Amino acid sequence: TDDRELQQWVANYSRFPKDATLSNKLKYICDEYSLVLSLLFENQDFINNYPFEAKEFRHKLSHGNINTTYQGPIMEKLYNFSQLLLCICILDSIEMSYQRIIKRLKANIDWTRLIRGIQLN
Repeated sequence: TDDRELQQWVANYSRFPKDATLSNKLKYICDEYSLVLSLLFENQDFINNYPFEAKEFRHKLSHGNINTTYQGPIMEKLYNFSQLLLCICILDSIEMSYQRIIKRLKANIDWTRLIRGIQLN
């Protein structure tokens, strides 16, 4: 019985929790700020595809599957959207309301230009 109890203890305490994938984490953040994003972006297709696209691009870059320096407009969009998400997260962390976040972003010419650039195909 001691061996069985030990085996059960080892089985219970040696399991690693399943880590969320990058795409799951990014989807969670997009879902968390969906109200803000829906008021900033008319077309939600890019936002819906962002978690998967960002994960795939990161995978290609980290495994050396891309050999060119310029990665094209999709990389620029992913990078800019990531910056925007980070900004929204930071503003939310200092307890700025969603309405105020939207107002601040829309009032800043750099952010409006960035948002407009993301929306273009």
